[in-house]
Amino acid sequence: MAVPVASQPSKPVVLTCAKRTATSSMPDRPQNLCNAAAVAHRHCCYGAGVIYLKQRQTGE
Repeated sequence: MAVPVASQPSKPVVLTCAKRTATSSMPDRPQNLCNAAAVAHRHCCYGAGVIYLKQRQTGE
């Protein structure tokens, strides 16, 4: 669903991504989803609109 730019949701919309594949020996998707949920739950993020959550570089 596309949200018009003029509309800013009161609840945060958190986007995240995975750097490793799901078949990797250490997939990062589960932790990224947990982090995104934790950010979305924070009251300071309400009214912030869309938040892009990117994993820190791990030196790989």
